[in-house]
Amino acid sequence: MAGQEWVPAGEESGRSLRANLGMMMTRTAPWEVWHESSSKRRLGMAVFYSFHYQEDAWRVQQIMNMGVVDGQQINSQSWETVKRQGERAIRNWIDNEMKYKSAVIVLNGTYTAGRPWVQYEIRRAWEIRKPLLAIDINGLKDREGHIDLQGKNPFSCIGDFESMLIPWHQPDGTSQQIYSQIKENLQMWATQGYKKS
Repeated sequence: MAGQEWVPAGEESGRSLRANLGMMMTRTAPWEVWHESSSKRRLGMAVFYSFHYQEDAWRVQQIMNMGVVDGQQINSQSWETVKRQGERAIRNWIDNEMKYKSAVIVLNGTYTAGRPWVQYEIRRAWEIRKPLLAIDINGLKDREGHIDLQGKNPFSCIGDFESMLIPWHQPDGTSQQIYSQIKENLQMWATQGYKKS
C-alpha cells in the first residue's frame, strides 16, 4: 500500500501515503470513510439512510448514486436474508449499521413515517444521540416516472417536544430540480442534523 495517494474530500491533489492504510482506516473518526477509486483514496462522510424500502428504493438509489455522502449498502437480497432471521436480527443489523455513522438521514416518501422499522431507526438514533434530519424524496420520479404526495412528519414517533427541532428539508420543483437541490445540499445538510440534548 506504500506509495498510494490519499486525497481529502474536495481536494484534487493528494499526499503520498507512507503508512499502512489498513491501520489508518481503524483510526478514522466515525464520520470518515475511505473510498477506493483507482489508485486514489478519498475521505468522506458516512451516514445511515432510513427509508421505506418497497416504496422508495428507486428514489433512494438515485441519492446514493450521487456520490455526495456514503450510506449503508443494501440490496433486496441481503435485506430479505436479514428479515428471514427475525426481528432481533433486523434490530442488530440496524444498530450495527448505524453505530459508526455520523448522522441518520430519513429519506421521506409518502408512507415512510408509518413504517415500523423506520420508526425504530428514528427512535434508536434519538436514543443514542445521533444527529437526525429528513429530506423529502416524494418529488423524485420513481422507476415508472411518477412522483408521490408528501409524507407525514417522520419524527412524530419520537413524541418529544425537542424533536420539533430536527431539520426536515422539503426541496420543491420538478423532479430534476429536486434532484439538483438534494445533490447540491446533501453534504451540508448531513452535517446539520439535530441530536437529543
